[in-house]
Amino acid sequence: MQIKLTPAASSQLELIADIPSVETGFLLGRHIGKFIIIENLFPIAFNRENIRDIYGTIFSQPDMGPRLVGVFFNRVPPFHSDWFIEDVMIHIGHPQPGYFSYSFEKKWVQMPGITPEKNI
Repeated sequence: MQIKLTPAASSQLELIADIPSVETGFLLGRHIGKFIIIENLFPIAFNRENIRDIYGTIFSQPDMGPRLVGVFFNRVPPFHSDWFIEDVMIHIGHPQPGYFSYSFEKKWVQMPGITPEKNI
């Protein structure tokens, strides 16, 4: 599986990386063959205690739920949640973000060989 960022998502990622007050949010996009296309980073505050309610609300939205591919963490450590199983997670950091998948074993697995591209 390869991750690709649209130009808009790439710009959002760069902006979020520079804003310390944006700590968490959702990744919206789509699965196309062997690619996960991230189209939008949607900042929204969540934590271990409220992720069930917030993830469920986002997932139930007709315009967002089908496009939900994962979450991002900026300047805060990622945490484990059953809501993230099979999701993509971006841990935004300098100089390069880390891209992970959340496995059924409840572990963050780094996605090897991922090179997000801006040219979609």
